[in-house]
Amino acid sequence: MIFVTVGTQPQLFTRLFDELVNLIDENIITDRIIAQAGSNIVTNPSIESFDFLPSKKMLEYLQEASLIISHGGTGSIISALKLGKKVIGIPRIAELGEHINNHQKDLIDTLSQENLILPVYDIKELKSKIIESTSFVPNKFLSGQEALISELKEYIKSC
Repeated sequence: MIFVTVGTQPQLFTRLFDELVNLIDENIITDRIIAQAGSNIVTNPSIESFDFLPSKKMLEYLQEASLIISHGGTGSIISALKLGKKVIGIPRIAELGEHINNHQKDLIDTLSQENLILPVYDIKELKSKIIESTSFVPNKFLSGQEALISELKEYIKSC
């Protein structure tokens, strides 16, 4: 199953859903798709969509999914990475009216440079990133908290 999440921003992210429909029509995507679609209206019957999801249900979908396609929201991506999931990150772009600024690009840049996610900057890259995701092995994500605990344990052992 592929889980798609676009966050809770009121701005639409239609280019993502339009491309997902194209990839379904091309049989590139044959998996079940569940989407937390926010304000977007999704009418394709191949995409099971919800405006918003309670955090418990969102976590269930994240755990079940073999691939996460996410906007560049910190909460969405970090939650998936903590579960060891493969993530394709697509920043919302202010110039396209998808967000108020381009801060999501910075997060996508950083996480992709650390080989934690696969980035998509041009929506037409989504097809190749989905194909690439089948062999993608992300680095293990360590949150700041986990890294600090690890360092403290090493320090205590050395005393």
